[in-house]
Parts: sequence; C-alpha cells; structure tokens
Amino acid sequence: MLESVDSEYRDRVALVRVDAAEDPDTARALGTLAVPLLVALRDGREHARRLGAATAAEVRAVFEAALAGGPALPAGVSRNERALRLLAGAGLAAIGFSTGPRWVLVGLGVALVFLAVHDRLLRR
Repeated sequence: MLESVDSEYRDRVALVRVDAAEDPDTARALGTLAVPLLVALRDGREHARRLGAATAAEVRAVFEAALAGGPALPAGVSRNERALRLLAGAGLAAIGFSTGPRWVLVGLGVALVFLAVHDRLLRR
C-alpha cells in the first residue's frame, strides 16, 4: 500500500525507510516510540506524523501536509511547559505522600514528572 501511494508522489516526495532495529540512532533522533511510524519532514522540520498502521488516505494526508508547508509541528516540550509539568508533578506527589499516602495523587504526580522529561531521556 505504501508503495502505491509513494508512486503517486514520486516526483514530489522522497520516501526513506528506516529500520529502527538496524538504525537506532536515526529512530531515536525522530523520537520513535513505536513502529510503524511515518514522519513527514520538509526543510529539516517535521510537518506531520502518523503512528501505527495507516490507510492510503492517511498516508496521502501526511504527504500533503509536508507538501503544503504549513506550520511545522513543535520540536518538543517548551522550557516553560517542562517546568510547569515538573512543578505540578512534584506538588501532586508531595501532597499524595503527605496526606495518607494517597497513591492516586502520587501516581499522577510521577506521570506528570515523566511527561516533563521523557523526550530528554529518549535522546540520550
């Protein structure tokens, strides 16, 4: 299926396959958390991403997003958002420990802290 859509866009889109097992550095640089993953890059910036098995229409949508050159997807979590997640997570975990402990609050706090740092951990 991917080959048929690729043939439609051959003159406008370069399809490059990366085997995450054979080239883990490239997979890590793209922020690959699961496969299959389709990432559309234009001028070195990510414009669209599709995780999981995709239909021909979904692949076309990813290709069209890259060709349209609209606003690129953000590169990652901003410094302010990262700080807010860390503070909120630490606060929730502290409240959870000090009030019982309330494991739901501790779990939510740990999850927020993880969301603040997970992209940094993957790039190492």
